[in-house]
Amino acid sequence: MSQADLARATGWSEAKVSRLVKGVTGDITMAMLVELEKQLGVSVAYLLDISDVAQSDAERELLVNFRRAQERDRQIALATVAPRNPE
Repeated sequence: MSQADLARATGWSEAKVSRLVKGVTGDITMAMLVELEKQLGVSVAYLLDISDVAQSDAERELLVNFRRAQERDRQIALATVAPRNPE
């Protein structure tokens, strides 16, 4: 996603997006992080570079690949790992 695309998606100015990308602005709010999470498909923890030490390397890789996948592929993956009800 380009900065211009992100600006359009969020309703923010391109200048604001540029400042965020460059790390120039110090006034980012939780609401802005949540909007970025929604638009970019990554977690706030990822945006803030906070790792979850409880996750294994395989779990992190799975999560990254899931976030990058197309919606149809995400649905297939979710159906594959969904708990099954015993009959």
